[in-house]
This record gives sequence, structure tokens and C-alpha cells, in this order.
Amino acid sequence: MGYTNNISNSDRQRLCRLKREIYEFHKVSYSYKEVCASDIYDFIKNRAALRGEFPSGKKFSQFLRRMHHLGVLKQFISYNVDVTIYHYYKWRFYCKTQNSPDEVLATSEKGKFKYFKNQLSNVTNDNGNVRSKEELYIFNRLLNEKDLHVKYEEKTKGKKGWKLTDFVIKNKVTRKKYYWEHAGMAANHEYALKTSDTAAWYIENGNKFIEEGGAFIMTYYKNEHSFHNDVERIINLIKNPVLLL
Repeated sequence: MGYTNNISNSDRQRLCRLKREIYEFHKVSYSYKEVCASDIYDFIKNRAALRGEFPSGKKFSQFLRRMHHLGVLKQFISYNVDVTIYHYYKWRFYCKTQNSPDEVLATSEKGKFKYFKNQLSNVTNDNGNVRSKEELYIFNRLLNEKDLHVKYEEKTKGKKGWKLTDFVIKNKVTRKKYYWEHAGMAANHEYALKTSDTAAWYIENGNKFIEEGGAFIMTYYKNEHSFHNDVERIINLIKNPVLLL
């Protein structure tokens, strides 16, 4: 029997949104182990798509159990569940469609300017090197997108002088080029001032922020969750600039 006669429209919409959010969880966490219900709940409880739908982990668990027993949950979500203990179902969710996080689908070029070469200690999935764990995360995520070409620490010319851009990215479909600078120490006052100067340089040279339809990208690290979300949002805008319309 199909799910149409088993669940309400509102439950069907919740399941569709939950399916998308679980997929997003796997993308930003790079977790390929099966994950439990509490991990998923911690992720979705503050996400706009499901905020307020499940006010507690218990409500979320009750929804999963109900959908499971109606026989419809498998039609939306990939999971296993151990029901041995009636009052404590052990859920394990996984993602079938995600590319391997180690897969290199984009084309890339290594940086030619080896300033502070000893700091290039993080090895990327294409056997290049970057300076920080955050840059490593960004670079590997970019490598995972087949329609992109990525350069690390590329010279960008301006009206007066040049900048060494963290990531220069070309969308091979739209042919548009993007300039991505990542600020890893936003809480540091001195570093924040330097970051402001960097953003001003790009703007003075005719660039607008990607959120305004331009080619300049600036990301900051506040915490891992918001950082991963920002990276996914930016990559989606690079791949699909129509999202800004």
C-alpha cells in the first residue's frame, strides 16, 4: 500500500523536509557511519525547515516510531532500527546518495606562492597542501563538486597591487569566477581589522559579495556547525546563482 492513504499531508511534508535535512546533515558532518536519532535531532532542532516541528527529542522519537509502524518511513529515509527494547528504539540513519567525501570530482591547481611554506601542513584529497583545518574542509568540499575548478592561493590583480586569494573558483558551467577568502580567527581583534581591510580591497576593485550577485566570498569561523552551514550555503550559490533571484 502506498503512503498516501496512511498519513496526513502535514506528516508527508514533515517526512520530505526531514529527508532533506538528514541529507544536509551527512553533507556538513562528512559522517559516513550510521548516525543515531539524537545526532539528527540536535542538527534539525534549529534548522529553519523543521524548527518548532519537534519541540523535544521525545516528540521526534515518537514521530519516527509512528511513521515506522505505519510502514512509510522507509519510503522517505534510509535507516535501520533495533526495536528489541520497546521503550528505547535504537535508530541508525545513513545517506545513500552522497558522494564519498574523499572523491575528487572538481579540477584543481596547486598554489604557486609558498609563503610560510612550513604552515602548509594539511593534505587535501588531491594531495595538495593548505594551511588550516578550516581551509582543508572548504577545499575538500569544493573538490567534491564536479562542475568546479579550484585554485588555492592564487594571485588576484587589483587596480593597485594584488592579493593572494585563498580560493579562486570557476564554475565550469556558468563560466563565472569567484574569489573566496576565509577568516579563521574572527574573534581576534587585530585579525578582524585585517579581514575588514581584505574585504574592502575586493570591493574597491569592483567586486560585490556573492549574496548580492557578485563574485566575492568571505567566511568566518564561529563554531563548527555554523561554519559547515556557511560552506554549504556558499557552494550552493556558486553552483546555482539563480538561487539569488
